[in-house]
Amino acid sequence: MSYSYTANGNISVSTIVKFDSTSPFRVIQATAASDYLIGVCSESVDKAPIPQDTSTQYAAIAGEDLKVYLNGDHASLTAATGGNTAGDLLTSDGSGNGLTTTTATNSIVGRAEDTVVASALGRCFINTFSFD
Repeated sequence: MSYSYTANGNISVSTIVKFDSTSPFRVIQATAASDYLIGVCSESVDKAPIPQDTSTQYAAIAGEDLKVYLNGDHASLTAATGGNTAGDLLTSDGSGNGLTTTTATNSIVGRAEDTVVASALGRCFINTFSFD
């Protein structure tokens, strides 16, 4: 079930998010495998695509509402360096991208549903948990 949160910073499309510890009910882009990961954000941008606008497109910027896919959902997730293989457990890299992990101390956002190369969008079944 997806849920709407308020972004507390710039959040790229199809990346992993976590709660912002400084602001209740607000989320920011995850930056580490040790973050408490809550889900994956929307695959759509916050403004209409305009050919003349070459600025970075975000899913949300600070203060905007953001759709977040939570446990039990399927979401598009940007793969980190090295890509993902179907069945891999995924955590966050420094940019909120899905990074394959086998490290017991990492937080898990879910499991890759298909095989993709680095920076590509792949399907992810959201099932957040931590081994510790």
